[in-house]
Amino acid sequence: MNSKLSTPSLLIAGILMAGESLANASAYKFTDLGTLGGSFSSAHH
Repeated sequence: MNSKLSTPSLLIAGILMAGESLANASAYKFTDLGTLGGSFSSAHH
């Protein structure tokens, strides 16, 4: 019974961790793009 309960929770935890790392990666990319865009606009002005 314990192993049956732990498997789905482990799966959910893995999905949550994967989603979190994915969100972190996309946020990092977005901030990187924002920095690039900011430096470009400031250099263009």
